[in-house]
Amino acid sequence: MATLTAEVLPQAGGTGKHFIANILFDEQKFLVPGKVFVPLDAELGVIVRNLIAAGTEVLLTQEQVDDPGDLTYDDLEIVTASDLDNDKKQEIFRLRNRLSFQMANMAAIDFYGFFTAFSELLVKGYNINDSNRDQVYLDIVDGGDEDTIALLQTYVETSDKISTFSDLYKWTNETIASIEAAATQEEFDQITDSYSF
Repeated sequence: MATLTAEVLPQAGGTGKHFIANILFDEQKFLVPGKVFVPLDAELGVIVRNLIAAGTEVLLTQEQVDDPGDLTYDDLEIVTASDLDNDKKQEIFRLRNRLSFQMANMAAIDFYGFFTAFSELLVKGYNINDSNRDQVYLDIVDGGDEDTIALLQTYVETSDKISTFSDLYKWTNETIASIEAAATQEEFDQITDSYSF
């Protein structure tokens, strides 16, 4: 059975506890850089995913995050919340799942192609950034080297694909922050009514 992993975030208020924000396949961890993950066996991962989807907060201690060992259901702290809190958690769960699904559907070959082309262009002396992008593109095309032009084409094509997911990642994080900050059901509804998918 597949290994699952829990994305954990510190609980607000300096409690020293962490809540489980999302459940992913272990292989998807690299798609969400800079996050903290705790391994779960598949059965516990499915149980936790269902709890989160139902609006229940699942907490771990700092010690469990640092050294999770073989976590069991009894190791988890389960906290029920208000209707607004439940609505927030369910929507955040839905947004994170959408992001995870979209990113999982992006071919790893695109990531590989982008980073390979970027690295090879950098080695050839072409450091592409927002301020010089057009000029570097022209320099490469005017240079006439077909291998470098092919690298540029790969870079541009894969960069466009990755940019779409980068934009979705930023939008998701901004939307989640807005949802978390909503103090009333009306504020929450206003946020969630502003998008659809």
